[in-house]
Amino acid sequence: MFDGWQFARLKDVQAVSIEPEPDCFEIKALKARGLWPPTVPDVVLDDVVGALEAAGAAAPLVTVHDEFDRPDACWIGAVQSVDATKLRLLKVGPSADWERRASTFDPENITRIEFGGGYDEALHLVAGPPPVA
Repeated sequence: MFDGWQFARLKDVQAVSIEPEPDCFEIKALKARGLWPPTVPDVVLDDVVGALEAAGAAAPLVTVHDEFDRPDACWIGAVQSVDATKLRLLKVGPSADWERRASTFDPENITRIEFGGGYDEALHLVAGPPPVA
């Protein structure tokens, strides 16, 4: 089932699978739910900063991964700002509690970006909008 968007750095992709058959169960179910074909967000895919900006504009919460330094972790939050050297992410925890201060990440270390998924949407529904600084 469709569960949001996920971007990975091209240099990290090791294999790609072929799209499913047009009459497979998954495509039929997505069509029945009015989710196929998916509406592709307007996202710049040739740099991490552009992808983070677009993801932050398209969804209230964005999930980022640094799979080389922390393969077992991800961080979910609202993009506060991003440039070539720093992502400021106001994180929200699994209990739907907003952090008091934004955390910073080096965009060069981000290996995967996700947004628009069911978990993120449910987390935002419970947490509400980020607190105003």
